[in-house]
Amino acid sequence: QELKRIAAAFQENSLDFAVIKGPQLSRMLYGREALKESVDLDIMLVSPPDAVRAHALLTGLGYTRCTLDDYRSAFAKRFYIHAKREVQYIAPDTRNVIDLHIKPGANAYLTARLFRGFFAGLVTFDLEGVGLPVLPPEKYLVYLCYHGSLHQFSRLAWLLDIRAFVRQLKRTLDPQKLLDLARPMHMD
Repeated sequence: QELKRIAAAFQENSLDFAVIKGPQLSRMLYGREALKESVDLDIMLVSPPDAVRAHALLTGLGYTRCTLDDYRSAFAKRFYIHAKREVQYIAPDTRNVIDLHIKPGANAYLTARLFRGFFAGLVTFDLEGVGLPVLPPEKYLVYLCYHGSLHQFSRLAWLLDIRAFVRQLKRTLDPQKLLDLARPMHMD
């Protein structure tokens, strides 16, 4: 329910985003009765300059940013939000956690060119009547592998999700498109 609320707020405020991993992926892979627990909600901003607006929106919805208050000036806060690859928010009342991904790569300076246009052409996944923007299948699979590798696949569930993704979509995935997407990231 919280993912639907956040997505609706982002859409109402014209923030371009994509939902990655989390409950949306669980529902997509395992169906309505998915028992997989999500640790957090992962949202990727398609346009990193929207980070400041996203921050204001999330704080208005009751979320607080961990350690952001350590940066006193507005400039320091703005710089901190833009410099991070992801910023974590928590709702103290509900204990919901959001990982707001601002940049898709581990090092924005070295990987920016790899993701140029990567989040274009999003498709919609219907989550109980709310359309969530997600990557098309080949891009989604490549990104799941890339993101998991950043974390050294520290959660077994990530590998199981990738396996389920491939099994579910193996008849429709385009192997050449996968290679074309993975090659520039040195994942082939």
